[in-house]
Amino acid sequence: MVSTSQLQCSLSHGKDEPLVVQGFRFQDMHRPAHVTARIKEQQRMALAGVRGRQPDQALLGFYASMEHLCSVAGPLLNYISLSAIITATAQLWTSAQANSSFKPSAKSAAFELKRFYCSIILQLKPMLPDVGAQSVSNILWSSAKLGLNPDAFVPGMTDALAAKLLQLTKDEARRQPSAQSCANSLWALASLGHESADKALINAVCNHFARLIKHHDDNRRPNAQDCANLMWALGELNHAPPDGAASAILEWFTRLCKLPGQEPTAQELSNTLYACAVLRLQVKGHVSLALVDGLLSLDRAHGNEQNYCNAAWSLAVLDMLSVEIFSSILEQLQPLPVAEPAHDALPRQGLRQLYQALDFLQPLATAAAQQLQGMVTRLGPRPLPDERPAADLSTTKHLCAALERLGLAFIANVPLSGYWADAVLQPQDDSVAPVVLVTDDSDFITNKDTRCV
Repeated sequence: MVSTSQLQCSLSHGKDEPLVVQGFRFQDMHRPAHVTARIKEQQRMALAGVRGRQPDQALLGFYASMEHLCSVAGPLLNYISLSAIITATAQLWTSAQANSSFKPSAKSAAFELKRFYCSIILQLKPMLPDVGAQSVSNILWSSAKLGLNPDAFVPGMTDALAAKLLQLTKDEARRQPSAQSCANSLWALASLGHESADKALINAVCNHFARLIKHHDDNRRPNAQDCANLMWALGELNHAPPDGAASAILEWFTRLCKLPGQEPTAQELSNTLYACAVLRLQVKGHVSLALVDGLLSLDRAHGNEQNYCNAAWSLAVLDMLSVEIFSSILEQLQPLPVAEPAHDALPRQGLRQLYQALDFLQPLATAAAQQLQGMVTRLGPRPLPDERPAADLSTTKHLCAALERLGLAFIANVPLSGYWADAVLQPQDDSVAPVVLVTDDSDFITNKDTRCV
């Protein structure tokens, strides 16, 4: 156990001596705002230590000072204060993780984090009825940054916070969540892998977000990051937004692409396209074109390889990838000299997406096919698909048993272009193309009806 002196917290309990933590006198606190101010000051002081040679000790000191603050603040401690503590903890952790001196051990700040976080969440629980939209967003966002799901400490807490956000979308205007609060809350749920028990909640948040696009106050309207974060979260949650909301958000995002100073980043454009593809949204041609034009118009230094791979794959899924666009995307990727070793190739996921995009463009004229094939090949070899899970193999086994009973000739469990085909039926003659049977379309893009039966 770390001693009080080690944490640099000087505590005095004498009759005439005020309690002091890090130099602050608790008797000087008369309003909740004073408590929040103390939290911010403690965070500022801890930040210097987190960036120094002993970030672990600085975090432990912050935990101790916050616990003492909570114990003496009494009725002045409210949900805003507790939200500020969780947010400050997440920000300090982010800074600590960027410090090469930070090496968590079993008895370090990492070990104590869960206990400390739990103590704050437990104090927050009875205050939930009063929690505001910004605090809900901050608590969820910070918890996700810490990798801690409130549910793991107080069962039902995460859904309760999400339900509070839903309730506030129907409240008086001044208490309604901002576009950033909506986006950050869904981003947090997605990052935590938390599926809300109430699917209507996500739809309500999306509809409220879409209404904010038409808000009379420009400052209340979503920016590009808000839109991209919301769309990424929906993709991760595998939850398509209501049609009206989806259309409004994408049209607004397209407009932002053309507004100086508000243009989306490469990551935001990539994330939005990727979410549209994963959710199989009906995207208008001018929207997809504006997004890919926005990406291609950025300086190459502003985007990374995965941004471009995501864009190619997403456009292929949406059946909006042309030879010209694919060529332009490939030109943005640094082509490798033929003699370069294989370890300099694009990451596996990116290569897999590019080869799938190439396959989805087929059939192509010979010259175009050879040109694109050469450009993709120079970026790296076609990766083999991941090993199939046992459940998939069981499905394949049953399918093949049925094919055998029908007396059909086939090859089972065939790796094709980064996905597994359960079976490929062999044609009776060369005039008929082989029929590929796939029972799981999670990695196979069914963007053209002619490819499906």
